[in-house]
Amino acid sequence: MNSVKIIGIVQAKNEWPLIALSVSHALMHHVDEVYVLNDCSNDLTAHGLVNLQKIWGDRIHVVNAVHEHFQQEAKANALISIAQRSSPDWFYFFDADEFLSIKNKQSLKNVLSTVDADVTGIEYALDNWISIADFDESRLDDYEKIIFKAVPDQGFEKISKEVVESIINGSKTFFDVPFPSKVIFRNYDGVSISAGSHYLRDHQAKNSNVVKDSQIHAMHVPMLSKTRLNRKLDMGLKHIAENRHMLHGWQNQLLVRVFNENRFDEYWNRHSIGSNSGQLALPPHVVDDGFSKMVEPVVCFLKEKNVLTLDKHHAETDSYHSSLMETHVPFSSMVHLASRLVKASDLSQSLTREQESIITSRSWKVALQLRHLSAFFRRAAGYFRVLVFK
Repeated sequence: MNSVKIIGIVQAKNEWPLIALSVSHALMHHVDEVYVLNDCSNDLTAHGLVNLQKIWGDRIHVVNAVHEHFQQEAKANALISIAQRSSPDWFYFFDADEFLSIKNKQSLKNVLSTVDADVTGIEYALDNWISIADFDESRLDDYEKIIFKAVPDQGFEKISKEVVESIINGSKTFFDVPFPSKVIFRNYDGVSISAGSHYLRDHQAKNSNVVKDSQIHAMHVPMLSKTRLNRKLDMGLKHIAENRHMLHGWQNQLLVRVFNENRFDEYWNRHSIGSNSGQLALPPHVVDDGFSKMVEPVVCFLKEKNVLTLDKHHAETDSYHSSLMETHVPFSSMVHLASRLVKASDLSQSLTREQESIITSRSWKVALQLRHLSAFFRRAAGYFRVLVFK
């Protein structure tokens, strides 16, 4: 079996200490290296990543972004360009709240080593997990208390204004909505990914061979704590200030409505599970210790390394801190370039689709027949002129 090189990529904005768990889990079980974008964090993320680099060495690469006005997709594709210097065979994008799990405790490297050469991507599902009401991110033991797997509505078709409204008014919860699948993809010239890594979007994507693999899935904890829910509220305010469509980052935008209606605490109670057995509105779930068992070795590892104990002053003066910006080109320039390439790719795909629609349209076929008929009459007229002049 030939080994493959896998690069993990994660974007992190105010994700400490959760990012320590997800990155360490990926490095322990699935990937060779991880590229982390510290995306304008103002918490201890930058300092925590310094600690992680001391533990994992050159298996972690950190890039700092200082401009917030770039879109997530452009940042993701800039990271691909940077990470290609490690010459990977595959890319695995993940969020700080996602933990990859494979049937029979296999490594992602083992699975991808057996994939056919013509396969460009692997589509996998995400399962949501529900946190406990009093979760404290700074207590590592709390991560092992997450034993509630969400059970989404299998009849769900797509997100809509009506679905969002039903979540706001309490007739449904976020956990009723299945989370969209994501893709792990090969490294090739021109590769680019959508925001969230839900699908390939480069000019070759139309002809790409993406296959589903049911043995791979990610355990996703989208609402880990009430503190993190407040951060999602901030993101929702940003989306609204940018005049985004209500379905763009809908799970964040709806929190603004909930907050304005003074129902934020009630919303958290409906999306977490407390120790009080009399809790009235439990989110749809089953008890499952899969996440707890999976995260246990990571928790033990981080405790042993004392990762969560940060000396802020030491981190600010550490020699590692000066090497966090690893690109020779400023990251903002890389993102700007990626944005332009995405727009160029969109234009190219749009022109191709327009050309195909014209070619397949009835009017085009009629026009083509008229052109052929006109050419026939021109040839016939020329033939008769020759006969007349003879």
